[in-house]
This record gives sequence, C-alpha cells and structure tokens, in this order.
Amino acid sequence: MNISGVSEVWKEISKYGKKLFDKGYMVSHSGNISVRVGDKMYIKRRGAAADEIGPEDIVEVDLFEEDSSILLSSSETMVHRAIYLNTSALAVVHAHPPYSIVCSLIFDEIIPMDAEGDYVLRKVPVLVVKEVSGSKELEEKVSEALKHYKGVVVRGHGTFAAAKLLEEAYHVTCMIEASSQIRYLVHTSGIPPKRDKTVEFTRW
Repeated sequence: MNISGVSEVWKEISKYGKKLFDKGYMVSHSGNISVRVGDKMYIKRRGAAADEIGPEDIVEVDLFEEDSSILLSSSETMVHRAIYLNTSALAVVHAHPPYSIVCSLIFDEIIPMDAEGDYVLRKVPVLVVKEVSGSKELEEKVSEALKHYKGVVVRGHGTFAAAKLLEEAYHVTCMIEASSQIRYLVHTSGIPPKRDKTVEFTRW
C-alpha cells in the first residue's frame, strides 16, 4: 500500500491495531504501531486504546528533530525512531503476545519448530534489558537486532517487528506468536520433538 496522507496512515494503523487487539496481542491500551513517511513517523498516541484508534490518536513525530509532539506519542516512540534511523523499515509493530513473552522467560532465543515459522523467521532473538519501557538501552538493542532479524522479543516485555509494510510487520508478529505457542506446547509436553533446528540455527 502507498500511504500518502494522514488519513490513510490512520486507517492503516487503526486496522492493524484492531486486528492485534482481537487476537489478544495488545491488551487494552498496551502496545504501539507506527509508520514512516519521509522524514516523519506517525505513531499511536500515548494511552490510546488499541481497538479504537481514531484520527485524533495518531501523532506525527519528526525523525530528525525534537518537538513537543513526542510528549503525546507512545512511551516507546524513541525506540520506533531508532529503528527507522538504523534500518530500512517503514512500519513497526510492538505488541505483547502472551506465548512470545512466556517463551522469552524460558529461552534465550526462539527457534521455530513449525515449517512456516522456520521459513519466515528462521530465528528470533530474545533481548535482555534492565529497563524494558522506552529506555536508551532498549532503543539500541532493538534497533541493532532488527538490522539482522525480522522480529525480536524483549524478555518479559513483548515483540518488535519491522518491515516495509505494516501488513508484513503484523504478519511477522503473528508468526512469532504462533511459533512461540508451538514451541511452548512441545516444551511442556515432555515428549522429545521429531523436528527441531535449535542446534542448527543457534550457530546462525
């Protein structure tokens, strides 16, 4: 999709905010979504409900200059900005999918056991930071990891996915959660898996 104006940006962010909320990946007002258009990014307002994002809930933030709009935008705005400045991404989704968070508390990385997750993600790093909400450490670690991976999970916090399109970032978020759920269910079954590329992809 060619996003050419604030109206289209709002519709796109609202659409995927509702999808993520309906899946349980954003609870109430949590999580955030942004889109880059030139030297600006448009991001969900701080405290806006994920399933009811209106035009007034989208904040325009300059990527290169500080301005007062950042006070209204998401608490993770600086992380989104760092991702845009350090990668070729044009869309970012930060969500709190439950199985992804659970797996981040168990594993040091999430390696999909399912064929589709294997194909799309290969491997998902689990990042460890002292302050998990809007910190400089979070900015640096997430933006650096997303140079090499489609998505990451911050331990105990949630996922970050970056892509050229918001639809793709949403897809990556869903794939991380689906693969995390499968790995967790296999892990808790106590039955040795017949398919597991952990050793192979740990080296990658």
